[in-house]
Amino acid sequence: MITTLFSLPGERAARIEKSEDLARLLQEGKGVLWVDLEKPIEEELKILSSLFRFHQLAIEDCVAESHHPKVDDYGDYLYLVMHGAQATAKRGSFQTKELDLFLGRSFLVTHRTDPIRAIDSARKRCLEIDGHLARGHDFLLYSILHDLVDSFVTTIEAMDVETDQIEQKLFKSPTVRTLAEIFAIKKDILHLRRVVLPQREVLMRLSRSEFKVVSKEVQFYFRDVYDHAFRVADLTESLRDLVTSSLETYLTIVSNRTSEVMKVLTVFSIVLMTLSLIAGIYGMNIWLPLGHEKAGWRGSFFLLLLIMGGLAAGLFYFFRRRKWI
Repeated sequence: MITTLFSLPGERAARIEKSEDLARLLQEGKGVLWVDLEKPIEEELKILSSLFRFHQLAIEDCVAESHHPKVDDYGDYLYLVMHGAQATAKRGSFQTKELDLFLGRSFLVTHRTDPIRAIDSARKRCLEIDGHLARGHDFLLYSILHDLVDSFVTTIEAMDVETDQIEQKLFKSPTVRTLAEIFAIKKDILHLRRVVLPQREVLMRLSRSEFKVVSKEVQFYFRDVYDHAFRVADLTESLRDLVTSSLETYLTIVSNRTSEVMKVLTVFSIVLMTLSLIAGIYGMNIWLPLGHEKAGWRGSFFLLLLIMGGLAAGLFYFFRRRKWI
């Protein structure tokens, strides 16, 4: 589907339905032209080469899905690959929505295969606010990228809340399921980081006097978006450190719990091994003190049990004094 908006200075944006009008407005180069391609079919994609005459490599990158934000300068226009956050109900399956953009001297072309809220919001502003689209093609790009970056803030805040919940579970009753939750959110953060950091670099380049199609007035707006992206990158790094700390806490708690169990088992093993030693010695078929009826006393068995009980009690007292149990 193709949606085309056009505006002259001071006027509200209007929809352009005919391809002939689109070609004429593009040739005249007056006003601001915005062409949005949402899930375009093959026939609709042909305007990228036949009408706008974009480079074949840029068109191929636009059609193919890319996971790396970038900006390529083709002289008269820029080709950008940007991403917005897509909320998912299940952790470990975090996804982003790709947005391809062509920024020329008087036009902006956007291409997407999924609905993107930033595009819908920008279109609504252009249709409802007089002169919004007429502020410039680069200003339109700024407003779209601003909403894209802000979408990551909402996602990071949701991840932060989940990380706090995981930390509470760690100190109450950590289980294998808690470990799975930690790895799932860590996977999402790593995916987020792979997108946010390159995207921050793209915004930094747009905020400088590097590209001719971006006016100096709008560069200040891109600096504001870059500040937001820088904050998002910092939040991502902080969240990654927090999740790593949660993983280390889980491993420490499990290790301490295992050590406590092994300590108790070791104490019981030492006590039982000592008693087994005495029982084994008196189970030998030779004469031993208190071990033969003809040697003397019939109560030697009970005396032996008393000695073994006293020895066990002494070992427990010794372990308690050393604070081993």
